[in-house]
Amino acid sequence: MIDLSNEATNYDKVTKLMLSFKFQPQMQGFDYLRSAILYHLNHDRKVGGVTTEVYPILATQYNTKEASIERSIRKIIEKSFESGGLLSINYYFDDIVYTNKFKFSNNEIIAIFVEIIKLDNLKRQVCRQMLDEVINN
Repeated sequence: MIDLSNEATNYDKVTKLMLSFKFQPQMQGFDYLRSAILYHLNHDRKVGGVTTEVYPILATQYNTKEASIERSIRKIIEKSFESGGLLSINYYFDDIVYTNKFKFSNNEIIAIFVEIIKLDNLKRQVCRQMLDEVINN
């Protein structure tokens, strides 16, 4: 499991997380997937409407077509699947929750990453509050 350090921005956290799942940064889908994850983190909304909401925004941002965004993200997920990178999810849940018998969809990968980052941020916030209480008492 990687350390999503306290000082790291969400951008850095998402990048480290993607690398731990063996997503290849040289692939075009890397930036698209990271941007989709960050979109959901920054807008603090439930993951949904990827096709109708996120792909059009990314297509405009990267000056490309929505189909290209979707295909590039799908390809990078396929590469991670083939290399066993998706098995890294088991480290974050401290149990065997995935056995590499199926590929996650684009939407599922985005949702998983958003939840891992949100849980890490929440855990750090609670730890800081507890530490502050101990110091102040």
